Amino acid sequence: MYLRIFSVFLYALNTLNKNNDLSHAASEQLKLLQKTAQRSIKELRATIYSLSSIKNNRESFTAEVQNYLSDLEKLNGITVDYEHTGSLI
Repeated sequence: MYLRIFSVFLYALNTLNKNNDLSHAASEQLKLLQKTAQRSIKELRATIYSLSSIKNNRESFTAEVQNYLSDLEKLNGITVDYEHTGSLI
């Protein structure tokens, strides 16, 4: 998804920079593509930012997984070994 949006943006910029003999209509169309790509990137960033557990005062993903597995253990009378490496922050 990122690649497609970024590609549209780059294509519009590249075309505008290389073609000085474009008609006014073509130039305006390319500017619209550029504007649309920029707006899409901003919306995508805002969406990703809004999914952050830290920004929404939610538990982290690993804490949610641990809680789920704990509930699964209790409901089914089993033991689940859980270990993760790395950081998700």
